[in-house]
Amino acid sequence: MEFTFERTDTPALERYEIALLLDRKKMKEHILIGTRSEIRRRLNGDKDAELFHDEERPLGTLLTEFEQDKEKAWNQYGTMPLWNALHTNRFEQPALEKTAREFLEARYKFGTPLEKYAAIRIWNGYCRARLPADRPKAADDYMADISGLKTLFLYTEKREVLMKTKSRMIESKAFVKEDFGLDLWYPTGNPDFECAMGYHNLFPLVLYYQRRVAEWQLFFQKCSVCGKYFLAPSQRYSICSEVCRKMQAKKSKQEFDDRARSNQYDMIYKNVCQRWRNRINKAKRIGLAEDRMEEMNKAFLQFKQSALEQKKKVGSRKITLMEFQDWMDAQDSILNGFLE
Repeated sequence: MEFTFERTDTPALERYEIALLLDRKKMKEHILIGTRSEIRRRLNGDKDAELFHDEERPLGTLLTEFEQDKEKAWNQYGTMPLWNALHTNRFEQPALEKTAREFLEARYKFGTPLEKYAAIRIWNGYCRARLPADRPKAADDYMADISGLKTLFLYTEKREVLMKTKSRMIESKAFVKEDFGLDLWYPTGNPDFECAMGYHNLFPLVLYYQRRVAEWQLFFQKCSVCGKYFLAPSQRYSICSEVCRKMQAKKSKQEFDDRARSNQYDMIYKNVCQRWRNRINKAKRIGLAEDRMEEMNKAFLQFKQSALEQKKKVGSRKITLMEFQDWMDAQDSILNGFLE
């Protein structure tokens, strides 16, 4: 089901919530967004339950994908235009609503699940605040209702902070008047099936996530192949997935082949150079004329310069090792010409 960012006089009265299920065995996180009744229907196996988001991902993704709102865009373009719209006349409201709608729709379509949930709640909260006759009071109630949603994006310094399970994420004074409620649901009393459901503030959900990661003794690691962060059972792990493992194996094989090829063409080059030196020493012993010796030494220097260029071509795969061998063998005709 898609959420529509349109002004309506019949907003949802049953509040929208975000549910989080963490599976240690499968190393998966499951995130659902919708009303509590629909979330329960889906978790009970009803595929027709109407949700705005239902996704299962690798464990730890919610924390590793986090981005701080450094420019305070949530406040500037998401909440304040709607708060101002509740304090102005009907002629100025459309422009303010348009600003907020475009920002929230973008977060809903392209943002993380946490951003998606915040966008839904902010817009629905605005539509609900439009119903009472006392607009100033409704505006204050609206801000109180959605204030906790943007706290995570505003006060958390960076993604790495969320991945440190024993660190203080923000100053405690930021939460003096905010609700820290988080419901834990165990269907039919099954302790292996734990569902955390949040509403007012997103921080309790993150703190709950951090606590579980710490209890399970998992570690956030950075993949040596793709550079992404992932959860691992040990700090010895450096590759995040089977895809990256195959890429690493392919890269290692290519490096091994490159080293082997380098050793081969380097050996060919050294052998031919030694053959030149042997011929030059033989020419000295048999008393080859000085002008011929000078030409021979000059030809040797030219050969080495050309051979080094050919080696580079092999290294950059412009020519094959066999072509390099053929070229080197062809230089013997030049060498033999000095001793005829």
